[in-house]
Amino acid sequence: MKYAFLAIFISIVFVFTVIIAISIPATRGFWNIGETGVYIVALMSGPVMGALAGGIGSALADIFLGYAYYAPGTLVIKGAEGFLVGYLYYSLKKLRQEMIKRYYAAIMVLLLLGVLVYVFYFFGSDVGTIDVELASELLGFSIEFSIRYIYLILFALAMGVVAVLILFIGKETYLMMFSCLVGGIVMVFGYFIYESIILGSEVALVEVIPNFMQSIIGIVLSIPVIQKLEEMGVIDKYKELMGEVSR
Repeated sequence: MKYAFLAIFISIVFVFTVIIAISIPATRGFWNIGETGVYIVALMSGPVMGALAGGIGSALADIFLGYAYYAPGTLVIKGAEGFLVGYLYYSLKKLRQEMIKRYYAAIMVLLLLGVLVYVFYFFGSDVGTIDVELASELLGFSIEFSIRYIYLILFALAMGVVAVLILFIGKETYLMMFSCLVGGIVMVFGYFIYESIILGSEVALVEVIPNFMQSIIGIVLSIPVIQKLEEMGVIDKYKELMGEVSR
């Protein structure tokens, strides 16, 4: 049973990753909404399934889309992200609410400060725009365009502010957000290190904000899905089935 669920979860991550692929020529990589699948699996099933499905599903997507040189890094980075999101979420549920809020607030402050430092550093260079290609193998379309990098940064900052406001909505919501944000930071840092090794640090900087946006959008899309699955009793049924298997 657990292997059947693992296959399903890998497929979920794979589909979310390949359904929309935005090429970033500067890094020979692509932007996607694969974090949505990683977060759904990790929040629903915990760290082990999150790690396996996140790493394997994302790496297979890299290979399928023609970015095989990213697959080894993706296997480790997305695997670590899925593990951390699942581990933090299920661990933090046991802590006191006020302690969690302090952790959440500290992470958000550090994150926003990091974005501001990045802005000053990045715009010390000559890069003002980024060329992208919006394409989907599954949907069969391709659009090429350029966007000013400052717009991406402003969007990332706006999403960060929204994330802070969501802190006051409810315990389960900000627990999920906090866990996904930490996992997202690890993902952004992991890809920066990997791309610095294979492409150089200046080129790797180009994907920092897009990768952060990838995490934010993954949070925005995945949390409502998890909440709906909880309302429908799907997650309880999944845990019941997995409990029967473990016995």
